[in-house]
Amino acid sequence: MIVNTTQGADRIVLDSAGKNTDEAAGVVFVGRISEGREQVNYRQQDGLTINSLGGDDSLLVDDTAVITEINLGRGDDAIVIGIVPTILDQGNRTPEFPDGVPVADTANMTSGNSTPLTVNGGAGDDFFEVNHNSSNLFLNGDAGDDTFFYQHLPGPQEYVR
Repeated sequence: MIVNTTQGADRIVLDSAGKNTDEAAGVVFVGRISEGREQVNYRQQDGLTINSLGGDDSLLVDDTAVITEINLGRGDDAIVIGIVPTILDQGNRTPEFPDGVPVADTANMTSGNSTPLTVNGGAGDDFFEVNHNSSNLFLNGDAGDDTFFYQHLPGPQEYVR
C-alpha cells in the first residue's frame, strides 16, 4: 500500500492496530488534529510505503504492522520513532535527583517499529530521533544537513549504584 501526503507541512502518525492479534493491521493518520485529519486503516497488506512529498513534515512512528518504508520529501522534516515516557526510580535517589533517577517507563513505551522500517531522508535538513525500536531499523540521510539522535533511557534498576 502506498500513501502520498501533500506538498504542505503534514503531520503523520503510524500505529499498529493488530497488537493483540496475529493479523497485520495498522493505521496511518495524516494531517493535524486541530485542522481535521485523514485516517487510513489497513489489513492484510504485505508492506506500506509513505511518501511525505514537500513541506516541513513531522512524523511519529508508535508502531508498524508490516514492512514499512518512509520517504521524506523536500523540506526540513522530523521523524520520531518510539515514545519512551519516564518515571522516577524512587529506589535510586542521588543528590542530583533527590526524588529518584528518571528511568524508562517500560510499561507505557511504544514499540517504535515491530517490523522492519526504512526511513529515507529527502532534500532539506531532516531530523531523525530514535527512542525505541523493536525490529530492524534503517535510517538514510540525503541532501541537506541531517541530524540523527539516538536516545537510550535505562529501565528501573539499570543504573549502576
